[in-house]
Amino acid sequence: MHSKDLHKIIISLQKTAHNHNARVIDQVLSHAITTGLTTHATSTWNCILRAYSKSPTPIKALRIFNQCSASIYPDNYTYPPLLKACSCLLSLSMGTELHARLTKTGLDADIYVQNALLHFYGVVDELTYARVLFDRMPYRDIASWNTFLGIYNNNPDFGIQNLLVLFKRLMCEEIKADKITLVILLSACAREEELDCGRALNSFVTKVGLECNLNLENALLEMYTKCGVMDAALTLFNQMVSRRDIVSYTILINGYVEMGSVDLAREIFDNILIKDSVLWGSMMHAYIKAKQPKAALELFKKMVDDGVMIPDENIMVSAISACASLSDLQFGRLVHHFILENNISQDVFVKTALIDMYSKCGSLEDALVTFYKMDDKDVFTWTTMIEGLAKSGLGDKALHLFNQMERQGVMPNEATFVSFVSCL
Repeated sequence: MHSKDLHKIIISLQKTAHNHNARVIDQVLSHAITTGLTTHATSTWNCILRAYSKSPTPIKALRIFNQCSASIYPDNYTYPPLLKACSCLLSLSMGTELHARLTKTGLDADIYVQNALLHFYGVVDELTYARVLFDRMPYRDIASWNTFLGIYNNNPDFGIQNLLVLFKRLMCEEIKADKITLVILLSACAREEELDCGRALNSFVTKVGLECNLNLENALLEMYTKCGVMDAALTLFNQMVSRRDIVSYTILINGYVEMGSVDLAREIFDNILIKDSVLWGSMMHAYIKAKQPKAALELFKKMVDDGVMIPDENIMVSAISACASLSDLQFGRLVHHFILENNISQDVFVKTALIDMYSKCGSLEDALVTFYKMDDKDVFTWTTMIEGLAKSGLGDKALHLFNQMERQGVMPNEATFVSFVSCL
């Protein structure tokens, strides 16, 4: 393999690293070292570090940088992927160590590096550091503002009004807002159901002539559905006819579900040719929420019988919950068997749903077996089992389990105490 060909592969790899396993990147790195492509070639190292930072094993980017530091002459493109790796690992210590290291090189004055630092401190929830860094930046580009807006948007202590203050500052500095800016602001409007603000942002998009892409249209769609304005949402959805994706359909379906219009949600669902697990899960959850567990199970059977895909954990929780609502022990056992037969991951939500189902179907033995096999019980798991015992008239066993829960250091919640009191 010629060095030019290998360099092209490395550049391609850094763009698609999340689609590759670490072994592929390891092989490319090995070839690069063997051919001497990495000798004093900072751009090659940067590509390799970026590939690892996007891979399932971002720690390797940091290890390689430390092991091969003598061969790497860092520039302003070297540290951002390393900081991204620290963000993926949620490692404050490694990130601050890198910060100190790059400060000595003078690269901390580079806007690209500053934005990477800003993102890192936001991810590890060091808001004070992020704020100080942002305020001290002599120049902030739109990426800086979007990163900081994103930090605020991801923090529950800050609402849409805080974001709007930042947005006004952005405009005062004559920075041109882009699609990412609007997506962040609209997501905050959707979360807080701020319709007036959302409409104002929609008008702003039109006024400044910002060309909509799919992400921005989906953000607008979600804002209208979360605010309950389904006529505006449907109008926008129909305008997106050539650009809709699975996310667009899921947003609209969830909007109708929230409005209690399950039939309209199903109509949209049936018109989608290719459905992913999120869509199937959303439709099943819609039936559960509408107290139509039988319809949820019929949809689950259709999915399995048609061989569309192996259901994920969320779909299994909905199927189990439907069985619990119907007190259908036979079907519940079939669902449990299906999970085991298809090696579907049994996270704490699936196992807790199984405990609830067995308890409500009168099979406490199965519920207890599932409960005691669990290593990852949370407060909801304990509460579900305590409630199952209490409602079955086994108050003594429920009280014993409550005491066991406290001994293991699990803090009861309000529902736990309600179940506890019912035992007295």
